[in-house]
Amino acid sequence: MNNFTVELQEPFSYLLLWIILAAAFLAAAIILGLIILRKSKFTHKKKTPKIKPVPPPTLAMIKSKYLDLLWELRNQADSGHLSMKKSYQKLSRYIRSFVFESTGLKVQFFTLAEIKELGIHPLTQLISECYEPEFAESSTRNTVMSIDNAAAIINNWYI
Repeated sequence: MNNFTVELQEPFSYLLLWIILAAAFLAAAIILGLIILRKSKFTHKKKTPKIKPVPPPTLAMIKSKYLDLLWELRNQADSGHLSMKKSYQKLSRYIRSFVFESTGLKVQFFTLAEIKELGIHPLTQLISECYEPEFAESSTRNTVMSIDNAAAIINNWYI
């Protein structure tokens, strides 16, 4: 007959080793998570657009170009050749293009909130004025008055 001996070990004799390994793994995971979070916080920081003003003679030419476009738009809107919605869409496009040409800011692709963040109050005012009639089926806004406001702001543009 074979004699077998069985040595009993304490039930949790390896518990300390597993606790140390789990703690080390958890600490490494937390440190790695913090490093990733910190790096992503810095890489996703919004960059403030830089204004690159054009020289005064060039600005005068740009102003003249857009004032002519606004005058033409005013005549079309006043005579009824363009609907209110189309007039405001064109007005918004002209304003945004003017700002791009005179500052280098690509406001053609900015939302109203992003335009507000720029801190250029006249631009925010004009784009806000265009928003509702530009997207609504009907509006109580006065197209000619909005175009005149845009022309006045372009005339006084100094950035």
